[in-house]
Amino acid sequence: MGKLLRFACAPAILIYTVTSHAAVIETTSLSGFGSAKYADNFSHFDYVNPNAPKYGKITYGQIGTFDNFNRYASRGVAAAATGELYDSLMFKPSDEIDTYYPLIAEKIRYSDDFTWLEIDINPNARFHDGMPITAHDVAFTFDKFMTEGVSQYRVYYGDIKSVTAVNDRTARIDMKVPNREKLFSFAQSSRILPKHFWQDKNFSEPLSTPPVGSGPYKIADFKSGQSVTYQLVENYWAADLPVSVGRNNFKQVQYDYYRDDTVMLEAFKAGEFDFRLENSAKFWANSYTGVNFDNGFIQKEEIAHQKPENTQGFVFNIQTPTFSDVRVREALTYAMDFEWMNRNMFFGQYSRTRSYFQNTEYEAMGTPDGAELKILEPFKSQI
Repeated sequence: MGKLLRFACAPAILIYTVTSHAAVIETTSLSGFGSAKYADNFSHFDYVNPNAPKYGKITYGQIGTFDNFNRYASRGVAAAATGELYDSLMFKPSDEIDTYYPLIAEKIRYSDDFTWLEIDINPNARFHDGMPITAHDVAFTFDKFMTEGVSQYRVYYGDIKSVTAVNDRTARIDMKVPNREKLFSFAQSSRILPKHFWQDKNFSEPLSTPPVGSGPYKIADFKSGQSVTYQLVENYWAADLPVSVGRNNFKQVQYDYYRDDTVMLEAFKAGEFDFRLENSAKFWANSYTGVNFDNGFIQKEEIAHQKPENTQGFVFNIQTPTFSDVRVREALTYAMDFEWMNRNMFFGQYSRTRSYFQNTEYEAMGTPDGAELKILEPFKSQI
């Protein structure tokens, strides 16, 4: 299933141009569904503690190994979190489905026919070496990705004609074909590269030393293939922006590498690293025991959440003869005994997917009534 078309942006100002029928919309946030939760003058996200101290160190376990620091190289294995060395134009909070707020970008303007978009850059935005982040870096990033690096980028952004610097602080995106999703996607989530660091390097190739970044953390130490340690940047340029307040609270973040998940679990139980998110029902049910659990040094906890869930399921290719018959698909659905599998194989840890929009306000729950029933009534014979 392809991505759903995005529909709204807020807060926004509409400006009608004299020379065209398209309206120019000016905004500080871009939303995929509904309107933005936070107003222009918000101070921090609701889910953070704005007074949280910047303190301590956390260590994570990581499977495998790494051999370079270029997350976007065409070969090699990059160290954990190396993509996050670079700030993005906008930032998406954890309590909204698809809404982005200013980070490097300070303000957005675009035509409502989605043929162009302009990004004003925050004048305070800086790379770790003190160089300003400019519209020239934005244009360079697009050109670098389109000519070097992973091919998926070129395919996804193929509808973009160009990204240019109008001046030092304003970057402009022009489309070959109007495409709201691709236009917004670039403005929302593009991580901006430092032109002065990358212009003489091949972006497709692995990088053996840490690059110049712009994010809240930079690489302080590493042992090739074994561990990488990130240090909080003391003078991080965006520390006081609403999207950053209350976040990035560890002074150091370290990733230790293990070749095998079973070995990594035993290392966790021995206290070698601090946090583990378990996704194996078998491990969760049977393996979290030992002296550190008995003494309370490790806490095992199931934390309820309302994070939007990814859609899961089996999708049949109905163009093949086997699955073109609806009766075959229906029979396979009946043949899958979820309750038996959950009870006997997954220790009762799973629940059925209820919706394409599970754990969101768009999820249909219970029986329809009121306005829902009125909308559905004409389709009663079909569903």
